[in-house]
Amino acid sequence: MKKIDILLVEDHILSQDLIRLFFERYGFSVVTAENAQEALNLARIHFFSCVFSDIGLPDESGFDLIETLQTFPHLAETKFLLLTGQLNVDIEERIKSTHYVVLEKPVTTFTKVGDIFLFDYLKKKLRKQD
Repeated sequence: MKKIDILLVEDHILSQDLIRLFFERYGFSVVTAENAQEALNLARIHFFSCVFSDIGLPDESGFDLIETLQTFPHLAETKFLLLTGQLNVDIEERIKSTHYVVLEKPVTTFTKVGDIFLFDYLKKKLRKQD
């Protein structure tokens, strides 16, 4: 099973490209999926250190996807983060009940501060697994 740093699940292609390029700029390997089914297929054959999933996917919610991925034994040490561009009361309640880390889109919010936060988080948390 091949180890890849990040699985990015994002159905908006422009956002997917920008986020992928952001991580690749720091030397992380990234595989992308446009929906939950594609992500599940990739997760069956790869190990990922981190999964970033949009909450609003076309075939199921990012919450549901993460819950399913957490049942995969080889992903037990994987870090899961959600992305959203549409915070509302229902999403905020679900976030509170799950304690997932959620980052807001648009990706323009990945400012220098965001770069530093994500870079430090990933370097500390993900590279320890090597």
